[in-house]
Amino acid sequence: MRKLIANQRRWSRRVKGCAALAALGCAAGGYGCPGAAYARQNVLEGQVSVGGDYDSNVYKDNTDRTGEWKSLVAPELKFSSKGLTDSLMLTYAPDFAYNFRRQADEQDQNLALVAEKGISSRWKLHLDGNYSDFDRLNFEANQNLSSAQNFQRADPATQAEIVRLLFPELVWDPTNQMGYVVSQFNARYGAGDRNLVDRLLFEGAGGRQRYWSTSTHLSSEYQFAEKSSLVLGYGFSNQDYQTGLLANHTQQAPSLLVNYQMNQQWRLAAGYDLLLDSYGNPPAGIGTALNTGDSKTNTPHLEVEFAISPQNALFWNYRHQQVTFDGNGNDTTNQGGQMGWRHGFDPRTNLTSALGLNYLSYETTTPDEREYTLDLSLSRTLEKGSLTFTGRGLTADANEAGGWGKARQSWELGAGGVYSLAQALSATGRASYGQWDSTTLGVSSDYQKLNVGAGLTYGLTRWLSLSLNYDYYLFDTNSVGLANYSEHLLSLRLTAAKELRRW
Repeated sequence: MRKLIANQRRWSRRVKGCAALAALGCAAGGYGCPGAAYARQNVLEGQVSVGGDYDSNVYKDNTDRTGEWKSLVAPELKFSSKGLTDSLMLTYAPDFAYNFRRQADEQDQNLALVAEKGISSRWKLHLDGNYSDFDRLNFEANQNLSSAQNFQRADPATQAEIVRLLFPELVWDPTNQMGYVVSQFNARYGAGDRNLVDRLLFEGAGGRQRYWSTSTHLSSEYQFAEKSSLVLGYGFSNQDYQTGLLANHTQQAPSLLVNYQMNQQWRLAAGYDLLLDSYGNPPAGIGTALNTGDSKTNTPHLEVEFAISPQNALFWNYRHQQVTFDGNGNDTTNQGGQMGWRHGFDPRTNLTSALGLNYLSYETTTPDEREYTLDLSLSRTLEKGSLTFTGRGLTADANEAGGWGKARQSWELGAGGVYSLAQALSATGRASYGQWDSTTLGVSSDYQKLNVGAGLTYGLTRWLSLSLNYDYYLFDTNSVGLANYSEHLLSLRLTAAKELRRW
């Protein structure tokens, strides 16, 4: 009976959150709800996917290789409504999975909306909203692995919490910053609050993690001249954890951006972003560490572009990011810029290259750093697909005792493509390889990482498709606290999608 009452309460909160988002979307879309206006186009679409995922090395350690199978069912319901001056899209997408190795289930509930309303020919409002409720298994820590190894395989929420503690200067983006964090983890872990990080990695492992999150972003765009606009934005997000050792998190994000096309050649974009992060007290007597307090991040930024010709453009950008922590936090200032060139070889082939310089300074005794970067991107559109090639190189110096010395260096190359092999058959491919090497506070770390993957999607019928994806990862290192591993990931999906009604 208690379990039934608890489930009813949880679903009541979900329904309230979903209803609030739906009402907000209808209000932002003006006449965005069905039946509220004439001359509208409303579409209701449904989709369901079933399949399984396989991981050949769930512990990411070659000395303890363990495979894991998961099965899932993922339905999706999408409603879109478009009028003369407004549009609305609502998507509900739950996800139900079962882990055969751990013999336990997981489920997510996701509701999203996108709404746009034209106030006049020059002024429009845009709203994005998301509500998610998670009931997942915590990652299963291996007591024989180091903290750095367990961090690599931790769930995203735990990774974000640890990065907040050990890398307070980062606005965490795992897609672009994972390499940097892994290469610096041992140095920061040794100098940080080891007990707190270990509790996050080991004590919460093996159980369940239940939390819900909401995010809303509203923007107002006014076009004051041709190709010129003023954009005011405000974002609010919240994460509330019912279980585990993670602290609740609330973030507010007002912003201002001015895009100004001065003439046919010169374009200016200037803006200001503010992040206000607030964290609740960690549960279960976790205590507080040096960098666990609330913070404020100020980021003014500027970009100038000069079009030499229709095929060539030069650009310069600069940003000044200052993170200020409440209490005794280690305030940081990160300022830097890029100078680059965009070139179109032909209408289908484009190249972007950029040189960058960043300077990172700390309030406390952590050594200042300066980074030099080189970024390259080449894209090619084909008749039946597209290709993309990317490259990035980085070298950084640290101002430690005795002057500036080499802190870290890395490079990474990547390629990806999509191609239609036949009318009902399409393929994707991807590959990347990189090397990282760092020395901070006397702790050295180096590794190499390779990823090769491919996917196929075949349309069985008009409404039914089958997709298969495969990825191979290789991680090679000589660093203490990290370990070599190789991993095979396999994903199979059978998807049925259909337009249910149009009116």
